[in-house]
Amino acid sequence: MSMRLLITTCAIFLVGSPLSARETISISADKPYQHKPSGLIVPPTLADLPRIEATILTADLDEFVQFETADGREALTVYVFRKTNGSVPVWADRAAWQIENRVIYGGAKPVKAVAAFTPPGQTNPSGLIATYVTGSGPFRSTAFALLPVGDEWYVKFRYSSATIEPAALDTQMRQAIAAIKWPKSRDTQPDAAPIGDCPAPLTLAGPASASKSSVEATLVMAAALSAAADGDKSARGSRQASRTPAMQWCRDPGRYDALKSAKVYRPIGTSDQYLLAFGDAGVAAWVAPEGDLPKLLGKGEVPGWAVTLNLLGATNIYARRDRLPPPDQVAKIIEQEAPSAIVTTWGRKREIRIDSGTSTPK
Repeated sequence: MSMRLLITTCAIFLVGSPLSARETISISADKPYQHKPSGLIVPPTLADLPRIEATILTADLDEFVQFETADGREALTVYVFRKTNGSVPVWADRAAWQIENRVIYGGAKPVKAVAAFTPPGQTNPSGLIATYVTGSGPFRSTAFALLPVGDEWYVKFRYSSATIEPAALDTQMRQAIAAIKWPKSRDTQPDAAPIGDCPAPLTLAGPASASKSSVEATLVMAAALSAAADGDKSARGSRQASRTPAMQWCRDPGRYDALKSAKVYRPIGTSDQYLLAFGDAGVAAWVAPEGDLPKLLGKGEVPGWAVTLNLLGATNIYARRDRLPPPDQVAKIIEQEAPSAIVTTWGRKREIRIDSGTSTPK
C-alpha cells in the first residue's frame, strides 16, 4: 500500500516537540474575553466579581477566565475546552470527583446533587450542575456546571464562596451562566443526566502484550483517525448529524488502585472497550478493538486492541495490544512508552507524525 495514497492531505514528521504552552491573554480591564472558535463572550465582570486573568493552556483548545475578589474569598472560573471524547455526563462526573477529593474543600458533600438544566439559548436540559458544602478550608460552599456549546466545545464553571450559603450558590451560579453572551447558532445537544455505574466491572485476563505492528499498519490507523476528524467537522450542523443518537456512557465500578485520580467509563452495553479519563478537562485514553484494520492490511494479521490518547488537538497512537489491557496498564503505557504516531485533529494544517521505531514495540 502506498504511503502517499494514505496521507495525501497530511504531512509526515517524526514524533517531536510539545504542542502547547501556558500564557496569559492580554485584555483591557473593560473589554470582554472572547473565545473565537466557539463564539463565547465572557464580560469583564461576572457575578459581581472582577476578572483577574485570562489564560491559554492550549490556544483555542483549552482556555479559562478567572474572576476573584481582592481577598480571594469569592472565586469563579470559566473554562472552555474542545470536545474530543466522552460526553457532558462523563466530564461532569470528573468535575464532581475533583471537588469531592480536593483537600481545599475538606471532603465536600453535595447539597444539590448533580442535576440537568437547560442552558441559556438551548431548548433542552443538555447541561449538568451541582452545589456542595465544604468540610473545611477557606470556602463555605462550592459548585460546578458543565454544558456543551455546539458539537465541538464544553464550557465548565467552578464557583467557590466563603460567604454564600450552599443552597444559594446554585442561584448565583445560574445567574453567572445567564450573564455570558452565548453563540446564537448552536446545534441541539443531547439531554444530559448524571452518570451511573455499569452493571459489572470489566472482565480482564491479565496484562496485555504489545503486538508487532508495521509502519504501514500505524499509517492506516493514523490516516483513519485524521479522516474521521475531518469527517466530524464537515458533518457538524447537518440535520443528519443531529439525528445520530449520542453514545450513552456508564462508570466502570472496578477498582484500579494504580490509577489514582483517573476514572474508567464505558459505552453502555459494552465490555471490550473503555475511556480512561484523566483530570477533568477532556484528555482521555480510548481502548477498543481494532475493527477492520487487519482486513484492510490484508496480510493475515491477528486482530488486536488499539490504545490511543485523545488530546484536545491531537491523538497519540500507541503500540497495539494482543488483548484488552487493564486500565492501570494503559496508564503506564501512556506514561512510559513513546507513541508510535501522533495525528493532529485541529487546525488547517493536519499532520501525521510517525515514530521510526514503530515496527519494534517495546
